[in-house]
Amino acid sequence: MTDRSAGPAPDPDQDPVACPPAARVVCLDAADRVLLLKWRDPYDGSRLREPPGDGIEPGETPLGAARRELAEETGPDPAAVLDRPVPVDRDVR
Repeated sequence: MTDRSAGPAPDPDQDPVACPPAARVVCLDAADRVLLLKWRDPYDGSRLREPPGDGIEPGETPLGAARRELAEETGPDPAAVLDRPVPVDRDVR
């Protein structure tokens, strides 16, 4: 697991910012194990685990963002990401 610690914590008293669309990649190995990245929530310091991925940049497709993020965060061949989107709503700040 990769530890992706956040920088300084934002002020929790500020209004929450709308979360922009993001793309995540569910990575499975030959034994069907799932890759999760571990990071610290900048708002409350709790530890979270989630698949590789992040925000979709302007003009970028969700698949393009997923492939870019996988390469940036883990290194495997981004072409290995298949186009099988599953929209998911999030409930974290």
